[in-house]
Formats: sequence, structure tokens, C-alpha cells
Amino acid sequence: AGSVRRIYADSRPAGGTWTGPQELVHTDWRYRFAWDGAVDPAGNRYAVWAMSEYPYSDSQLLFAYQPTGGSWSTPEPVGEATSGRAGSVSIAVDGSGNSYASWTNVQDFATDVFFAYRPADGPWGAIVRINDDTNGAAQWASSIAADPTGNAYALWLDRRIPTSQVAFSYADNLNRRGRAGGVVVGRGLG
Repeated sequence: AGSVRRIYADSRPAGGTWTGPQELVHTDWRYRFAWDGAVDPAGNRYAVWAMSEYPYSDSQLLFAYQPTGGSWSTPEPVGEATSGRAGSVSIAVDGSGNSYASWTNVQDFATDVFFAYRPADGPWGAIVRINDDTNGAAQWASSIAADPTGNAYALWLDRRIPTSQVAFSYADNLNRRGRAGGVVVGRGLG
């Protein structure tokens, strides 16, 4: 299957050489697209990507973790499976090893931005839609960052008007577990 894509990871210590690519997924029948990676202060590696059984079919977001000096974990789903096609996948990690993911999801010709949180030693929490558009405008190119104390910051493009605007949302370190009340949506960055 010439159109099947695989996700690889590689690393290089400061001043060192690349260790060599490692494939994160070993099943050849899934399509992989939209991936991202992050590293925490201890040097542990994190990866998130979307995959689907067929091109343009519903996708699943997956996550894997590699402790410093260890092997990549078995991929695990990021939250519950959703219908639609995920894209613009982004991952961030705070100073304690907690993971934050954002991505866009296309369903019924509408694209929305979603967020999920995973504590360092726990499962992924609930998936929360973080854009506030209710009219089906395109939201895309999401990106997420986390500060050392656990505040998460997401940015994406919002196409509610003829020209795109940058939209912003954050979850503070007290409300990061996917509760809708912990997410504040804004659009004022023009």
C-alpha cells in the first residue's frame, strides 16, 4: 500500500549524534497523519498522532511515551474515539510530566478545536471542545503550549469572518482536567 504512512521518532543528546529512527506504530493497515512531539525537563519524550483505517474516514488520536533511556510505550487512545477526521495535532508537557493535547476535528463540514489532559501517571481525561463557534466556521492549525506550573495555552486560526483571526484559549492548572468550566475562550488577538 503505497499511500500508507508511518510515524518515526528519533532523538539526539546535546552535542551528540542521532540515535536512529524508531517506528512508533507497527501495524501497516492504518493511515497516519497529523503528528507532534514534546520533551519534558527530565528528557522524557511524548508523541501524539491521528490515524484512521481508511483515507478520509473517522480517525483516532493516539499517544505514546518514551522515558529517558527506555522504549516507547504501547500507543494509547487520547480520550474516547470521536467521529470525524482529526488534524492539526499538538502536544505539550509541563514541568511535572503532565501532557496536554489539542487538535482540530472535521465532522459534517464543520471544524472545531478540542483539548484533552493526561496526568503524568494516569489516563487521558475527557475531551473538551475549546472554540466557541456555533455556526460551523472553519477552525484549524491548532497548537498548544504548557508552562512549568501546568497552565495550558492553545492557539488556532478562526475563519468566522472573511479573513482568519488567531483565537486563544487556556486552562489554568486548577481546572486542566477537561472540565468545560476550566476553559476560557477568546478571539481578540486579531
